[in-house]
Amino acid sequence: GGEHPYPVGQKKPNAWGLYDMLGNVGERCSDWYDREYYAKSPTDDPTGPISHSPQWYGRVGRGGSFKYEEIFRTSWYREESDLDDGLRVAIDATEVTARRNPPLDQASGAEPPNELTNSIGMKFRLIPPGAFMMGSSPGSWPGVPVRITRPFYLDVTEVTQEQYRKVLGKNPS
Repeated sequence: GGEHPYPVGQKKPNAWGLYDMLGNVGERCSDWYDREYYAKSPTDDPTGPISHSPQWYGRVGRGGSFKYEEIFRTSWYREESDLDDGLRVAIDATEVTARRNPPLDQASGAEPPNELTNSIGMKFRLIPPGAFMMGSSPGSWPGVPVRITRPFYLDVTEVTQEQYRKVLGKNPS
């Protein structure tokens, strides 16, 4: 955190080797914001609401922007996303496995690689299946149990402006 965002990857990574998960820029997620969703969602692989509800108009923002008070720069804090949030790319590991040349033979027990780099230099880390408490906040809401049943890849940093420009042909700022 601080008074402005800092260049990605400058602080220590977390246990999975992911940088800037908290307090740099908020990260816009693909699921629609609904404050009540996780209280009634499935435990296994919740995807978020498939559409927005009349009372909520935006996508989920997570990770707590540098603009927020320190208490909100956490992994549990969710809100409606601002248009000035960043983003982080996630990829289904089964898609990567199927598209490899040659494809990995999952029937033989072959494991997907722990790290990937795409054609524009984005680096991804394999996140294994696991369980955690979604949205739990210290001294407040206990959260709900969530289980991720399939591995996925997550970009080790937020998307940089240069990566954004390479994909979309313009700078987002």
